[in-house]
Amino acid sequence: MPRRALNILISSLVSLAALFALAPTAQAGGGTLTWVARTPAGAAIWDGIAYGNGVFVAVSYPQSGPTSVMTSPDGVTWTARNPASSAKFRDVAFGNNLFVAVGATGAIMTSPDGVTWTARTSGTTDNYYSVTHGGGLYVAVGGSGNKILTSSDGSTWTTRNQVGTSNLRGVAYGNGIYVAVGSNNGTQQALWSSDGTTWNAAGTVDANGWYDVTFGNGQFVAVSTDGVSQVMTSADGVTWNAQQASSSAEWRSVAYGNGIWTAVAGGANATDGGGAVMTSTDGITWRTGTPTSTINWRDVTYGNGIFVAVSQNGDVMTAVAELSPITGDATIIRQGLPLGADGTCANLTDAPYAYGTGVTGGWQRAWEPWPNSGAGGWACIRAIVTYGDSWSVDNRLL
Repeated sequence: MPRRALNILISSLVSLAALFALAPTAQAGGGTLTWVARTPAGAAIWDGIAYGNGVFVAVSYPQSGPTSVMTSPDGVTWTARNPASSAKFRDVAFGNNLFVAVGATGAIMTSPDGVTWTARTSGTTDNYYSVTHGGGLYVAVGGSGNKILTSSDGSTWTTRNQVGTSNLRGVAYGNGIYVAVGSNNGTQQALWSSDGTTWNAAGTVDANGWYDVTFGNGQFVAVSTDGVSQVMTSADGVTWNAQQASSSAEWRSVAYGNGIWTAVAGGANATDGGGAVMTSTDGITWRTGTPTSTINWRDVTYGNGIFVAVSQNGDVMTAVAELSPITGDATIIRQGLPLGADGTCANLTDAPYAYGTGVTGGWQRAWEPWPNSGAGGWACIRAIVTYGDSWSVDNRLL
């Protein structure tokens, strides 16, 4: 099959027995994100970023000197803000009309707008690396040794039970489940909870340094700073599947938006992957992108149609959440099937149409014009794509 080929597999619509001819459409999206360098409000060691209520907020983890906070309405123009304390902050999240930042020695501060901050008391001196909001609850995790804090309002915090001995680094909420990931001495661990109070150990994948996790499009995706696969996915937070990163790097953060996962790496030099980026439309097949600099990316978030990443070297970069046109070695199969007996694409028997790709599912209901005719009809369509050996559905290519 030639590269960059659009293959339309044809059979009779009347027989309803196989794929029917679809009119070719212009190809858009599909490659990687296009990143643009931005000027931060100051040369701080930016460690965490979040979006909420129309504003991006970034917090710093300085090696020395005062901590920093900056805000931006668009990820492009940034303004310095005054934090509520001089503590070092690792992460920030937004939920229930409140930004919550967590960091070293139990430091927590909150803000309704990213501008005015209030220091809070966590009741601990532990170091917290990540915070999320969902299900009416803020959850912060850290280490050493599976430290978990929860709060319903961002002001009053409660320590929760510890499961295992991993140093937790990332936490996310989705589909009614909280998930935390971490590692300790080569032992990977994922935890899950339905209420944020009682936590359970999930299945392990491999002994990687799992550092961040996010939820999007019905699944959790986690990334790792080392190991073999460096990506794992789960539909429920309990059972995890190993996936392969696009390259070996210190993957520190992953975010989801507009049908795209993107991850950034935090290596300090080329030998540890530098500051790589990668993207995926399914969480399984990843493609390496081009960052604006190649050192120490620490966190990435999505909001208002763009991704924004921050670096410990003081850099900021943004990317509109649209994949660039495919270049190089992509191969595409554009397929169509008649609607199922129930009038939807939910129950198609599509395994015979995988044609060696191994891909099933991913059909979407759409109106299709018949070739050489002004007429048309509803159909189930999908685009199967590969950039190498692994095939996946990417309907942006339709």
